[in-house]
Amino acid sequence: MSTPGSDSAQRWQQALVVLAVYATAPHALGGITVRSAPGPIRDSLLEELGALLDPATIKRVPSTVAESRLIGGIDLTRTLATNTLCWEQGLVNQCHGGTLVLSMAERAERRVIAHLCSCLDRGEILVAREGMTREADAAFGVVALDEGAEEEQPQAALLERLGLAIELDGISVRDLALCPWSAADIA
Repeated sequence: MSTPGSDSAQRWQQALVVLAVYATAPHALGGITVRSAPGPIRDSLLEELGALLDPATIKRVPSTVAESRLIGGIDLTRTLATNTLCWEQGLVNQCHGGTLVLSMAERAERRVIAHLCSCLDRGEILVAREGMTREADAAFGVVALDEGAEEEQPQAALLERLGLAIELDGISVRDLALCPWSAADIA
């Protein structure tokens, strides 16, 4: 059994500090790389993140998300029904002011990474479809869940934009503690 002063408990406390720092300015810091296998430790970390931020501003995105779902495009059904050009919001626009959690970031397709990097750099997304363009606000932070083996990792372009990193491997469930800060403290 580990003791409160153990390395595992200290690493969990450090992870909570990283979450609190991230929660103060998600877009300004770019985001967090969370290296961990799926499981209760990572789930607990994401629950703590939800407690520090408005859970409604956190969107989970699979690494293989369709481009039209990620960045949006023309809503053909509404456009034809109203005879007016109608745009559909993508996930990056829905995340504006919040956090995008990228599952299996080490396996994310290049186009997904390119769009996320553009949003992190510019705070907006340029959608170009069928000869029409639209700029949409998309300033958010990214939590990149890295489940890869040692040789697998998210693309370098994404990693250079994420200001923080957490390594959860080796942390015991017995060492998990609630975050000592609240959403009010962060605000």
